Amino acid sequence: MVDLALLGKLDELAIRNYRIHLNGLQARLEAANLQQTAIYQEVEYQLHLTTPNGC
Repeated sequence: MVDLALLGKLDELAIRNYRIHLNGLQARLEAANLQQTAIYQEVEYQLHLTTPNGC
């Protein structure tokens, strides 16, 4: 999905929904104190990639 977003092949709604999903997953990982796991790091990376201007 991120690859498609970077290529401009996804609309803003799809990207926003993906970010909502990632934010929920990030919150659940934090609640389980799993910030030091590879999956948490990947979620953060995906959020970074799908944030306008990479911020």
